[in-house]
Amino acid sequence: MQPNSTTGCVGLSGEFFAAAVLQRKFKAIAFATSNSPFDLICQSYSGQFFTCQVKATASTSTVKNNKYWQWSTSRSNHALYKDGDADFFALVALPLRAILFVKAADIKSRCYRLPEKNLDLEIEAQSLTRILESLHE
Repeated sequence: MQPNSTTGCVGLSGEFFAAAVLQRKFKAIAFATSNSPFDLICQSYSGQFFTCQVKATASTSTVKNNKYWQWSTSRSNHALYKDGDADFFALVALPLRAILFVKAADIKSRCYRLPEKNLDLEIEAQSLTRILESLHE
């Protein structure tokens, strides 16, 4: 199934935004090929390479009267990502202009939800710091 143009624009916007944020912490950022299980390749200042899968959303979802940021965290064929497909995820909330960075091992379902109030620029910075620390362990 081909994504519709709105979905495609949301996805590409998320990738560009994540690349811009990650550029602050990495020496270089490159976009992966379309058949890769990740979207971005990040080169650290020490020369190491890490991969990032970007997922973006353009709105919140309401579940039982509570608002959540919600990302589809499966591949195009609805399969879960496997170990080694990406080092970390960048979950982009476009309207908020904020990203939650998550270890790939912490993505365990086809849908990742976060209460709307649990994402802001401070949480973005904290999650990116945790990812950077885990990558360099």
